[in-house]
Amino acid sequence: PGVIEESKSSQPGKDKKMLASKEKMLSQQDQKDRLESFLRIYCRAYESKNLDKFASLFTPDATENNTPFQDMLPNYRKNMENIESFNYRIELVDYFLQNDTGNIRMKGKYFTRFLFNEGTLEENSGSIFMELIISGDSYLIKRLNYGQ
Repeated sequence: PGVIEESKSSQPGKDKKMLASKEKMLSQQDQKDRLESFLRIYCRAYESKNLDKFASLFTPDATENNTPFQDMLPNYRKNMENIESFNYRIELVDYFLQNDTGNIRMKGKYFTRFLFNEGTLEENSGSIFMELIISGDSYLIKRLNYGQ
């Protein structure tokens, strides 16, 4: 009594495979959590209308719909000045690691609602694609593409 016998598996190789598979699943869940966290940070930075914070989420050579992101900054500034409030949400649809570059490609759906200073309300939604580079425990956007 009080002594628990250790069960001996007849298939130690199978147990190791199951453990490796569990660890892979955990890391995939961790990866998904990190991506969703980054998307929330991205949306909150845009909503806060803090252009410096928003721009800091992009690499220096980032592109948006094939245009250098740096060239888009005046448009962002103008939009932010004309918007009274802004709701932005991105749902992660799929992602994968590019083996050749180590970058992550993600696909999502975005939902926006703008209230302009003059009172007009505008809503948009569509597909969004990002190529992300790992930066510390988060990411930076290298490529951003979206459409209706």
